[in-house]
Amino acid sequence: MIVICFYSLLAILLILLLASFIKATRANNDSKEAVNKTNMIQKKYEDNANTVQYSPKLKLYADKFIDTYMNISKDSKELESREKELLKYFSIRL
Repeated sequence: MIVICFYSLLAILLILLLASFIKATRANNDSKEAVNKTNMIQKKYEDNANTVQYSPKLKLYADKFIDTYMNISKDSKELESREKELLKYFSIRL
């Protein structure tokens, strides 16, 4: 009886070991894929940054947009004014 329990426990441990190995392999592959995608996006960003001309007007536009977009007030009047301000940045009809 003890021998059967021992071998059953060993079989369960072996199955768990195989399942853990498979999951770890999948996680490793997903991680490598994510790193490759991140590197590809970084390269595209760097290539694009080299082709885009820097403009003080562009920086001013982007900074003002980011400030307006990120500052969310709990006050309803300020929230409405924020939405009106953001409408200036977005095209309503395409």
